[in-house]
Parts: sequence; C-alpha cells; structure tokens
Amino acid sequence: MKIETKYSCGDKVFKIQQEMEKIFKTCGWCGGNKRIMGRDNNERMCPECYGSGGKTEYGVKKWFVVGELTIGQVRFEYTGKSKGYDPDSMFSNYGPQSEKHKEEYMCQETGVGSGSVHYVKTLFPTRESAQAECNIKNKAIEEDDDPEIT
Repeated sequence: MKIETKYSCGDKVFKIQQEMEKIFKTCGWCGGNKRIMGRDNNERMCPECYGSGGKTEYGVKKWFVVGELTIGQVRFEYTGKSKGYDPDSMFSNYGPQSEKHKEEYMCQETGVGSGSVHYVKTLFPTRESAQAECNIKNKAIEEDDDPEIT
C-alpha cells in the first residue's frame, strides 16, 4: 500500500475557520473618546461604554483565513472495505464496512502531540486559495444555504 497525504511535515499551510463576525460599534455618548466632560469641566469615564469607546457586536458566522501554520505531524487513518464476519461467529457484531480514510495534521504553532488537530478540509497551500474557499462559503451563507467544507 502506498499512502500519499496532501501535506508533509514542514509545509506551510493556511487555515480557514468559521467564526462570528465581530463588528465594533462606536459609543454614541462619548463618540469613541472613552471619556466625557462634566458640567464642572472635569472629565469622567463614559457611563455608557465604561471607558471602552464602544462595544463589539456579533453578526453572522462567516469563514475567515485564520493564518499561516507549519505542519509538524501528519496523522492518517485507513479503514479497508469488508463484507463483515459470519453472523454465527464470535465476531457477530462486526458488520460490513466501506473503505475510508481520514487525514489530519498537527501544527507547530498550535502544538504537536497535545495541541489542536487540523483537518485536511480546512487547510490550503496558499492564502489566495484559502480566501477563495472562504468567499465561496460566505456567498453560500449569504444565499442562505448550508455550506459544507469541500
């Protein structure tokens, strides 16, 4: 058997991820200045935004390019096709199975061995290809479809 994976250790990849869109709304009281002037000409922290200058509101979930990662570990799992065992044998709970494989990666920036697992469907060789996939998925969201990872 020859196993080929999309990426190898040391390859640079770009990760996409679905996150809530963050929209910063400037405070209407202080206009984003974080402080307001009182009648006694003393400045005080804005009572509306508590000195933050505004607030973050969350919009719809959108796909974003998270950033560049370096492959540090490749994980590959293969399950061969099987008709299953004879129902009268001691392996009667083992039924037919289809052929499938799973390809996963761990990256240096997010921990190898005890960090985050990244799926091949969310990794791309260039920022441009990752952004193009995000654009496709976000367009599907706007059209009220349920985009799957391709």
